[in-house]
Amino acid sequence: MSEKKTLDVHIDPGMKNGQKIVFEGEADERPGVQAGDIVFVIQEKPHQTFQRDGNNLVMQKKINLAEALTGLEFTINHLDGRVLIVKNKIGEVIKPGQIKQIDNEGMPTYKSPFEKGHMFVKFEVEFPKTIPENLSQQLMKILPPKQSIGKMEGEVQEVELREPVFTNQNEHSHRNAYDSDDEEESGGGGISCASQ
Repeated sequence: MSEKKTLDVHIDPGMKNGQKIVFEGEADERPGVQAGDIVFVIQEKPHQTFQRDGNNLVMQKKINLAEALTGLEFTINHLDGRVLIVKNKIGEVIKPGQIKQIDNEGMPTYKSPFEKGHMFVKFEVEFPKTIPENLSQQLMKILPPKQSIGKMEGEVQEVELREPVFTNQNEHSHRNAYDSDDEEESGGGGISCASQ
């Protein structure tokens, strides 16, 4: 006899991708055969702000140079609807690629929802493309002194840094060309295993 049945699937706080919810004996039944189980598998959707790492949450934050040097304040819209106002200490410099932690603002622990992981913020610092000369002079008075070259011996030539120009190739193909040259010089490169 065929019948419809409603199964309520409860997703508990802290459940992880791939975790299973099993309804034992709820699959189709046949005479003389024990009914199987219905298994639901959790699949997490990607989030536009956060990435999950166990019970921790990781996010990227882009800031400008002024914020990196003089302090910053920004908001984070959390998953539970709260808005976090984030500040750093005045005088504390944020370096490019630096990671800072916000305690206990990660994902809840499965079956212990009041225990939470942490939130990690990875900073990307946007530098200005140019600085006016008068500001450069002022910055040199404030910032630590530049490294001095000192006295040089032999033939010395002064060169200037500029933006790279790639003709019909991108940086990746240049790197591949260098890698292949290195392999040819070193006899093939890579990892080789001795036969036993």
